[in-house]
Formats: sequence, structure tokens, C-alpha cells
Amino acid sequence: MIHKKEEIYELLNEKHIPFKVLDHPPVWTMEDMAKIMSEEEFSDVAKNAFLRDEKKKHWYLVVLRKDKTINMGSLREAIGSTRLSFAREDYLMERLGVTPGAVSPLAVFHDVQGTVEVLVDQELTRREFIGVHPLDNTATIWLKYQDLVKLLKESGHPPRAIVVPT
Repeated sequence: MIHKKEEIYELLNEKHIPFKVLDHPPVWTMEDMAKIMSEEEFSDVAKNAFLRDEKKKHWYLVVLRKDKTINMGSLREAIGSTRLSFAREDYLMERLGVTPGAVSPLAVFHDVQGTVEVLVDQELTRREFIGVHPLDNTATIWLKYQDLVKLLKESGHPPRAIVVPT
């Protein structure tokens, strides 16, 4: 199980996946990130939301464009779920091993039982690069989107591309 950003870097190096790292002060919001990154770097950064259905049977990690907000009702309909809400911090730690502010598609390596489904905004699938946290909100890494997909598939979490309703 992967818990630290250094372990993410090690994994990427072992798999010969090129990536760029930017170490920075802790960031909690997209506004915080915009202040510390160049416009070019910030343009490829993704936003993440960890959601659950009302019975806590289905868990979703939604990866979307940084400037989008999620319309929960429309998303629920799009994925065929019951009512959705943001998962509590304790569930975030239990399922993905991260704290708020550090949510990342790479956190699914912590979900060894395969209970979390990764939903990716279809608009991101057309990008060459994607910027995500390496399980820690004091760094951001950029890698090719297709390399991220490969990693997610290898972890047992093939991403499902969806139109994220706003």
C-alpha cells in the first residue's frame, strides 16, 4: 500500500513514467494553487472530490477540471446512483489514506479492496498532461494523462470517463 509522496515518486520511476514535481506550501483550494503556480502549470491541474451514495455502498473519486463544480443531482442521474454527498474525512482516510486537500486519483493505491470507482471528467481525457497531488498537498506532480490511466488500471481502478454535470 502506498502512503507517502516519496512512494509515489518511487513507483513512477520504477515504471519509467516521466513526471515533473513542484514542491510548495500546503494548499487547500484551487485559489491557493493558482497563487503559487505559473499559468501554464495551473492549466493542467485537476480538482478531485470523494463522494459516496446515501447508503455508503458506493464510493466515487471524481476527477474534474479545476474550474468546474459538481451538480450532485445531475451526476447521480448520469452514473445511475442514489443520492450523493461528499464523504466525511474519516471515510476519506479509511478508503484513500489521505486527508482533505490531498485527494488525488493516485490515492486509489490505498484502496486495495477496490471499493472506489474513479470517474474522470471527459474533458480531461483530451489533455496531454494532468497535474495531481502525490497524496500530499505540499506537492503537485504532472504526468501524461495516458500514464495516469495506465497506473489506475494496474491498481484495479480503471477510470470511467463521464460528462461531469455542472
